[in-house]
Amino acid sequence: LSAGSLPETVPVHSRIQDDVHDGAQFISVTGSSSQPYNLPVIKATPTPRGPYYTIGHLPGPMGPYTFTFNANAPHSEMHFARDEEKVSALHPAGFTVGANTTDCIVVFPEGSGLEPLYFSMTVILPEGPLKQRQEEENQARAKADAEAKAKAEAEAKAKAEAEAKAKAEREALFTRAGVVPAPTYTPEMVKSAEAALGAAGVMVLGQTPGAMQLSVAGGGVLTATGEVLSSLGAAVGRAIASLGATATAGTAGPMVAAASAILFPPAAGEGSDRVPGRDLNAMFALNAQLLAGQDVKIEPGATSVNLPERGHLVNSNGQMALQLLKTGDTLPAAVPVLNAVRDAATGLDRITVPAVAGAPERTILVNPAPPPAAPSDTASPPPSVPVTPVHTGTEIKPVETITVTTTPAADIGGLQDFIYWRPDAAGTGVEPVYVMLSGLYGETNAKGKYSGRDYNSDKAGGPIQDLDWKTATIDREGVDKVKLHTGRFGESAENVVMIDRLEKILKGELQPTDTDKRFYTHEIRELERYRAVGVLDGVSPDDDGVTWNNTHTATLEDYKLSSDRSLLYTPEALKAGDE
Repeated sequence: LSAGSLPETVPVHSRIQDDVHDGAQFISVTGSSSQPYNLPVIKATPTPRGPYYTIGHLPGPMGPYTFTFNANAPHSEMHFARDEEKVSALHPAGFTVGANTTDCIVVFPEGSGLEPLYFSMTVILPEGPLKQRQEEENQARAKADAEAKAKAEAEAKAKAEAEAKAKAEREALFTRAGVVPAPTYTPEMVKSAEAALGAAGVMVLGQTPGAMQLSVAGGGVLTATGEVLSSLGAAVGRAIASLGATATAGTAGPMVAAASAILFPPAAGEGSDRVPGRDLNAMFALNAQLLAGQDVKIEPGATSVNLPERGHLVNSNGQMALQLLKTGDTLPAAVPVLNAVRDAATGLDRITVPAVAGAPERTILVNPAPPPAAPSDTASPPPSVPVTPVHTGTEIKPVETITVTTTPAADIGGLQDFIYWRPDAAGTGVEPVYVMLSGLYGETNAKGKYSGRDYNSDKAGGPIQDLDWKTATIDREGVDKVKLHTGRFGESAENVVMIDRLEKILKGELQPTDTDKRFYTHEIRELERYRAVGVLDGVSPDDDGVTWNNTHTATLEDYKLSSDRSLLYTPEALKAGDE
């Protein structure tokens, strides 16, 4: 500080002030580590009497007084009494602290050789004023306590209301998305759930928000997170960009642009006799927003979402690959949104994936329980939850150089894909998950000329024949065969409609249409092929639809039919099946 240029105030970290508590007045050192005090700066004026200086017009109760300093006065002993019994340790200052204290910074003239001085003076209170000061202190403290209590209660109320509102909004969001929180598992539920998750041929997904997952039928789930997830997401992004820059207009016939983004080779050291995509059924799941991009907002409650790209798992040079397809005029963009149904016995969710051309209805199991937490030495053991089996033997690798090809739309067949919702990483929101399935019918050796379907001609019940549905005559024996054969698959709404039509045709109530004849001849011929491969009447082999695919495709070829379901089912039957 210089007397030539003085600031109005100076910040200090400590002060000497009076304080009252328990009916006594104390001189205390007060301080704040977070908020400095700004003290006024007072300029001392020299007097004619030698080394004496005066100050006046002080702030606070000392305002009317003028003080004189002797710059050469010797140091003297402290004249304040120190009552050791009443000396306190560090504690919060009172609400009236400094009420009878004046303090400031005194600056002496330049050339005086004197350092700035911290000046503090306290008025000693007699009994009456001290009692009044203590009452004021008590009242201030009571008021502060009441205000603090009211504030705490208000904050607690606001917090409770905010939490209740957030809970209600979360529950409403989960309801719109069809998401049910994981249940509290009993040991019996965990045992049943893990048995179901590990069953042969079952397709499962785990609860890992934000992750990508490869699920192999009966072989568990491989989850990609961290750097692997980032590299896979980048590969998908490159494939999407490449597809977006590809035009299929002007090509010969309806074509679809395709690009492989992720490969699933066997892990190093693993045998190659079981290659995913050739003889393993699989599915792959990723955040649907990755495919939707910024232009498509996926909202809970929608029954379908139009995506600029869809995907499926294909066999590429002996290994499974994730292939993205550009949607548009030749490939529908609509992907169904499916809701899970909670199984009370296991606590698992079941998603029923509708049948499409080339693939029957499938059931997917979803484990809603988060992965079990790592054990802690201090915390109590975490509750027991079912653990999703981990898949081994397959790697996940991004495709670095994206190549776009064009494929005839007829060769794509029906894509079996869907979107479902799961809780996000925070547990307060939801995220859409896009799931694509691989081909479901094992090893194939032929593609139908008319149907475009892959099948195994050696397991189709005999060679393709040159048959004509147009010459068919619908009779009682034939209708009974249709009912016998379709009965092995369980009742389906579309078959019920078609069989009812056949019964009315027999009664003369309805004239047969081409669709009726195609359905009638197809089911009878398919029955013959089932018998030829050794399947007993009324039996549906538990082979994930392999037998059905082979015999169904061969029957389509017998009658030179495509895979269009409307050739075998009337619009009313198809509508009944969809409902």
